[in-house]
Amino acid sequence: MNRSDSIASIGRALASVQAELGGVVASDCSNPMYDSSYASLTAIIGSVRNVLNRHEIALVQAPVPGNVGPW
Repeated sequence: MNRSDSIASIGRALASVQAELGGVVASDCSNPMYDSSYASLTAIIGSVRNVLNRHEIALVQAPVPGNVGPW
């Protein structure tokens, strides 16, 4: 894997993404137990993926070896 001596490029790209995204992702789910609402992971990914791609940042989910939980 190649590594860079500087994070300047990714720093600028992330700052641009943050500026473009602006505020909070709209809530699309509710939790009746606490009478609250929240944004689902699907809504969050849908909101940020295009902006990240526009700034040449890939969104990846890498598998993690080992046990995920106690179940």
